Amino acid sequence: MSRQPPRTHPAGQHCGGPATRPRTVARRARNSPHRDANLARCGYLSTDDRADALPALARCARGRAGRHRRRSGARDRPPFPIPDFGLHLPHLVAPTWAQIIHGTEYAVLPQIPLTLTNAIIVTAAVSRQLFPREQHPVNERNLAITMGLGNLLSAPFGGYLMCHGACGIAGHFRFGGRTATAPVLIGLIFVVLGIGFGESGYAMLKTIPDAVLGGLLLFSGIELALSSKLHEHQGGDLFLVLLMAAIGVALNSAEAFAVGLPIAYALKREWLRV
Repeated sequence: MSRQPPRTHPAGQHCGGPATRPRTVARRARNSPHRDANLARCGYLSTDDRADALPALARCARGRAGRHRRRSGARDRPPFPIPDFGLHLPHLVAPTWAQIIHGTEYAVLPQIPLTLTNAIIVTAAVSRQLFPREQHPVNERNLAITMGLGNLLSAPFGGYLMCHGACGIAGHFRFGGRTATAPVLIGLIFVVLGIGFGESGYAMLKTIPDAVLGGLLLFSGIELALSSKLHEHQGGDLFLVLLMAAIGVALNSAEAFAVGLPIAYALKREWLRV
């Protein structure tokens, strides 16, 4: 069955091994359950025999690819953590000056335009639009106060920046969470995970696939885009909306805010006409 390989196919070259040990390669290939596939891959079959062994070689390649995908998927998926149930109370954290400077530079300053627009102005506008008949409508003042108090309470315990969000309200509305029960239940779940499970509670949240979060963000974004009602804008307002959207997509929201704010003021004062 086996023979010396042709000169154009040195022994061992197709197996990734050294060409100086053809007998070892041939012996391992013959003893393998995928005999024909290995011999064909290593160049130990004639042209006719190699053609007959191609189906076996294809099956071997598919099997290797499937095993590689399964191993890769197992590595990518984080293992489900062991719940550490108990009492995990937060402790006070005293940041150093270096940490304060670092957090101000990389978290506070970039968050200011996003907080003023998405977390306060747009959130109040979307709330008035989605819930026009509420007796106590959400306004910019209430959003700023609750957000500030929340950050002041969580910061001493090492809490990260927290803000409201128009996308969150649009997502709740899109998936049926249209009463105060939805955010209350979400808050209770987070309290139970944090105090009852500690670090393992956070690890449980990390097991949620990114595809699930991406789907939620997709529908929330669609709902938020539909609420903008571009057909009701015209002239300078439509120009400003499209300009800020283009800058936000091409660069970032901070630069869109920096460009759009003076243009909006100029349009309102009629210093600029479009």
